[in-house]
Amino acid sequence: MKRLWISVAILIFIFNAALFSNYVLKKATQDMTDLLQRAEDCYQTGEIQQALHFTQLSRGKWDQLDGYLYTVLHHTESDDVLVLFTQVQCYLEQNEPGGEYAACNASLITKIKLLYEMEAFTVENLF
Repeated sequence: MKRLWISVAILIFIFNAALFSNYVLKKATQDMTDLLQRAEDCYQTGEIQQALHFTQLSRGKWDQLDGYLYTVLHHTESDDVLVLFTQVQCYLEQNEPGGEYAACNASLITKIKLLYEMEAFTVENLF
């Protein structure tokens, strides 16, 4: 009987750790995408330096969680996000007219949202 309760306790711990991990990922991806959306809004109004600032803040949040994200996510997915961050920052630094920045930033926002959706506790992800 003692082994049963130890096993149940371990399962409860693992389940709670998974829920906490899910919460951290959801909060982090939401914060990053909100900042990137603010950067997009600034870019649209011509405030390029402010857009770069918000993008760098979002990248900083990514960098703070880098070890965690590489642990819980596929490395290729994490690498794709880093590449997109670099591209978005380059477009902002070069301040080139056109839709390249907007398209790349939209891709980055979508990619970050998909990272959470891949890991979320949903019926689709369980089966």
